[in-house]
Amino acid sequence: MRATITVVLLAMILLPCLATAQADESDLVRLLDEEQERMRTLHEALRMRVVTLERTAKVVVAVAGAGSAISSFATTSQSAARDKLEEAVRVMSTPEPLGEPFPSVLRQLADVLEHPELNGPPDRLRERYFRILRPLEEHLLQEVRDSEATMQRLRGLAGQLSMAESSLRQMSATALRSAIEAHALVLQ
Repeated sequence: MRATITVVLLAMILLPCLATAQADESDLVRLLDEEQERMRTLHEALRMRVVTLERTAKVVVAVAGAGSAISSFATTSQSAARDKLEEAVRVMSTPEPLGEPFPSVLRQLADVLEHPELNGPPDRLRERYFRILRPLEEHLLQEVRDSEATMQRLRGLAGQLSMAESSLRQMSATALRSAIEAHALVLQ
């Protein structure tokens, strides 16, 4: 008889809690689904940032390579430098063109290579070329700083999610122990 009363009392206490818990659980599932969709969007944005950063680095390296090809052997070095600069323009232009300062700097560098006689001897030409290149290097460094800041924020978000998951795991274990203890009391 006492076991029956205990079961009835537990049912009276737990049934409203279960209904509330089910409503809370469906809200939680909905929130998690929404967050998962936002995470997919974030992941795609981060993937695009990685692609852009990679292209930016490739362009800067190709453009710097073009500058380093400039030497006192004007005809061969100018041709090699132009080829490397053309490669940088191709990388910059596909699939989605990189924005400023890339187009304007690459135009200036192309002008320098097209009219080397206006820039004096090869050492002055190289000096001017690398001076014009500087905004691309600064842009790349800023992209790296921005990426570092994003990584820091992602680490913080990962830490928060890990703490939430850990708390939920601990509370689930506690709740399971409580359910087992309650069931054991009913069986006594």
